[in-house]
Amino acid sequence: MSIIKDFRTYYRSLDKYKKAFWIYLFLIFIEGAMRKWFMPGLSNLWFMCREPIVIWIVISSMNGRYLKSNLAKGFMAIGAVTLFSAITMGHHSIPIALYGFRIWFFHIPFIFIMSQRLNRTDLIKIMQFLCIVFIPMTVLYVLQFLTPPNNIINAAVGGEVAEGTGTANGAVRPPGTFAHCLGSSYYNPIVTCIFAVVMFSNNYRKQILEFKLGFPILTTCVVLTLITSVSRGTILQSAITILFVSLIMTFAKIGNSFFKVLFSLLCLMLLIFIISKIKVGDMYLLDPVINRFTTAAEHEGGTSGIFLSRILEPYIFWHNMGEVADIPFMGYGIGFGSNFAAKAFTGGAWMLGEWSSQIVYAEMGILFGAIVFFMRTCYPIKLFFKSMKTLKKNHDILPITLWTLSLQYFANGNINVVYSLGFIVILMIMLIVSIKTSHRI
Repeated sequence: MSIIKDFRTYYRSLDKYKKAFWIYLFLIFIEGAMRKWFMPGLSNLWFMCREPIVIWIVISSMNGRYLKSNLAKGFMAIGAVTLFSAITMGHHSIPIALYGFRIWFFHIPFIFIMSQRLNRTDLIKIMQFLCIVFIPMTVLYVLQFLTPPNNIINAAVGGEVAEGTGTANGAVRPPGTFAHCLGSSYYNPIVTCIFAVVMFSNNYRKQILEFKLGFPILTTCVVLTLITSVSRGTILQSAITILFVSLIMTFAKIGNSFFKVLFSLLCLMLLIFIISKIKVGDMYLLDPVINRFTTAAEHEGGTSGIFLSRILEPYIFWHNMGEVADIPFMGYGIGFGSNFAAKAFTGGAWMLGEWSSQIVYAEMGILFGAIVFFMRTCYPIKLFFKSMKTLKKNHDILPITLWTLSLQYFANGNINVVYSLGFIVILMIMLIVSIKTSHRI
């Protein structure tokens, strides 16, 4: 109760922009639940519930000191140009063009605006919130994982059952409160990042996990989530984060980092081993995950094929599907690769490819698609050097830990989907604020 009281006091002290940001963050977690369980008839309304907040904050900040980023202005300019080209030379649909336009003109600049408005206290509160929400969310994940797809707890958008989540070895890929399991696959690695930070830093552990037994509870939730997620992307990204931070900590020689890293990894592996031996009916908890990786290896050419398809293929935006689609020089028009457009045009987003870089290339064409790909890739690289500088100067592992997600999220995250776009925005805000406010640990 003290945490809730403390958060209430903190929230009341915020200005209207920060309060709006917290409403934005809260809506990410409830919009899917509203669309699936509580207000399925208003699914389309909840689908765009965060848009007014983003549009208001960006428009209010255009003439102020919070929108100075040339990168943000570049995305806004490209959004304006491609809006015109989509309507005149692309798909000619104004609603779909506006749907794509809002990403580049409002949501991406929103990252840079809020990263200037938020401070260190806000960042700690955000991480606390994400961790606390993760505890009941994990319980929901496990229930969805163990429940048949046709149960209401696994309902899809509109309250429909047995659709939208997908199964592996008979187990549902848990979406949690999100409209689709893609939402949980973006949320879970962010919490894994926070977990890696508190695992290797006592300072952050005291700041973030103020509640009793916070660390063992979070550890158990992270392990359970990795096992029940049935998501290769989530598992690989989480493993990359923990291993990368482990190596960084070891080579940076921060305190007794080698022994701390070794002990932490051994404990984590032991917990995974213990939980993996739990059997529910005729199925071990690890069976769906193993089955998914085995099946993928058969279709994608073994372990190297999985690595290529999950890690490298997203950055090959001139892939074969693009050649088959015969993409025009100016593309099919922004918004064309979204599910919103799939209802109006045959083929939809999947005709353009699975990954965001591929879809954006097909929407914007070879010129602007390549420019946006370059901008989205180079910015995380720039943040890498800044994160390493804070690690060396301040012994602060938070920026470099959050950075491990930036390439997959900002550079190639699926920005055409509302529930993944929200976490891309949150992750990048957290990363920029962590660098900006870093101090000696």
